[in-house]
Amino acid sequence: MIAFVQPFGLNGAGGGARILRSMWSGAPLRCLSIATCPKYSPSSAHPDEVHLPLRPYFGRIESTRFVSYVGIPHLDRLLREGFKSRLKKLCIERGVEAIHAIPHGLDFWYAYEVARDLGIPYYISVHDDMTYNLQRAPYLAFAMEKLGKVWREADGRTVISPQMGEEYARRYGDRPYVVVTDGLKSVAESPRVTRAGSLRVYVMGSIHLSYEETFRVFFESLNHISERNPDWNISFTSRGGLSFSVDRGRVPIDVLPWGTQDDIEADLSEADVLYLPLPMESRFESLARYSLSTKLVTYLGSGIPILYHGPDDAAAAILLDQHDAAICSSSTEPQILARTIISGLERGELVAANALALARSQFMLRDQLDIFWGLVKSSSARQEVAKPVV
Repeated sequence: MIAFVQPFGLNGAGGGARILRSMWSGAPLRCLSIATCPKYSPSSAHPDEVHLPLRPYFGRIESTRFVSYVGIPHLDRLLREGFKSRLKKLCIERGVEAIHAIPHGLDFWYAYEVARDLGIPYYISVHDDMTYNLQRAPYLAFAMEKLGKVWREADGRTVISPQMGEEYARRYGDRPYVVVTDGLKSVAESPRVTRAGSLRVYVMGSIHLSYEETFRVFFESLNHISERNPDWNISFTSRGGLSFSVDRGRVPIDVLPWGTQDDIEADLSEADVLYLPLPMESRFESLARYSLSTKLVTYLGSGIPILYHGPDDAAAAILLDQHDAAICSSSTEPQILARTIISGLERGELVAANALALARSQFMLRDQLDIFWGLVKSSSARQEVAKPVV
């Protein structure tokens, strides 16, 4: 049995949970999910999942700025020995033979210490750089130091993009790694036929405060297009909510809650363009440059043109540009972005076809499962060979 330790669970709404569910779906051995976030309710649909919080949950104060003022984040270190003791006990009781962790908080380090205490393999998957995830945490320097040690000493490493792997190899040491993200069970047979005079834009997934400036420019560009094309059907739909207010102007906006895969499929059937934004400001550079959102994987397989709007040195931008798989813009000028959208729509079917080809070659679920579980199997085999003969 392998234990997956992370600050979310199988029924989580974010990209990390999507990847976890994907890897779980094709597991060749029994798996145990251990959600370490303070507040979580495991689904009855997943009997092999437990809630093992790193610290207590403090209710409504968790979502306010007072969470730092009263010192709650420090508990992640102060309560570490109790967490490690409970994690170790759970692993022994369940017969865990390997541990996998994701460095979003300090639980990755405590899981590593438990794995070494138990003498079992430890694997790490890096989805986001912690300089972004923990940018306000009082223990960021400590976490980065421990991440370097884990990167060097883990029995296997996966990263979400080649850029992430290259940066971590440069930063922490040249170690082997593989690229693993969410995967598609199937893709559209052909690209969506462009509908003249229709610009129904759709975005899904987490949209944090760091995206606010990007969205401001984008909505100004949509209004610019609307003013010059008053007969067009222009609208914007967000599935998963927005964490900030926007000046909608002339453009109708529909903000929907998190939904099921069926909800997303229904949304996509109405969309003309899929919006993929990333933060433009330099303080969010580590998110854009190294991470690859799981929404991009879904977009690639849809057959609908993608509009990428973000830094041109981001991992997503490089991938899409290399394959001519999206309408791409890094502009912070609304009128320039508007012109890029209009001209890009003329190539909509071509970039959507290229996106489908990219999805088939790099992002099918069967291939992602082969890469991830192949890593686990190969490192486990090395562990067996290395065991001394008694």
